[in-house]
Amino acid sequence: MVGFINNCVNQPVCESLANHVVIFYVVGVNINMKTNLGYCGTCSVTADELCSLFWEVVGHLETKCKLKVIASTSDKASPNHCLHQLHISDNNDT
Repeated sequence: MVGFINNCVNQPVCESLANHVVIFYVVGVNINMKTNLGYCGTCSVTADELCSLFWEVVGHLETKCKLKVIASTSDKASPNHCLHQLHISDNNDT
């Protein structure tokens, strides 16, 4: 998908075209729910930016929607892999 960049990850506003999409898709385990929670186009995103965005989404789901988040998944894009590694290293420290 190529389109204009939506500043979802607090990047400086630029006039480039997006070449990637960050999307949060929610699937229910005990309820019949499959929905796109949000998305935005981007040229690049770092694991740190994804981390803050990810936890904002989890917080919204758990506090406002009263849904318990039990798992997450992603493709193996480099920022997603780094985000996963950040969470693994955080869990090994405790």
